[in-house]
Amino acid sequence: LPITGPFNAPFNGESSMNSYMMRYAELLLIHAEATLGSQSGSTTDANALKSYNAVRKRAGLSEKASISFNDIFKERRAELACEGDYYFDLGRLPFAQAKAILEAQNRGDKENEKHITISATNLLLPYPADDLIKNPKLKEVAPYTFK
Repeated sequence: LPITGPFNAPFNGESSMNSYMMRYAELLLIHAEATLGSQSGSTTDANALKSYNAVRKRAGLSEKASISFNDIFKERRAELACEGDYYFDLGRLPFAQAKAILEAQNRGDKENEKHITISATNLLLPYPADDLIKNPKLKEVAPYTFK
């Protein structure tokens, strides 16, 4: 597909240019999560609640007086259901938790159930070929020493 130029009727105006659109609701949930600061505990921080409840209010849901990481995670899944972000959100969870969620999903059809088995290597994405050409050392495993 062409990257730029006039409207391309055969491709319905599509192009090869990738452009990520971040919705305001996603930004509000990122803010609430950043204010919470961890995957454990909860917060009653006014700024976090203002961001979180703004998303719920727009959706016609009741406000909450306290939120946890799980509240934000579930709200992201509901709010961004068609955005394709959930798989990447799972990557932010502890492996055992992400594995349990993925393996519990029925990936079959209306007649046959189908479940997948996950291993740690299933969730790794390969390095892009262009990046490996630029830096072949990406595949080397090097221990990090933080001081």
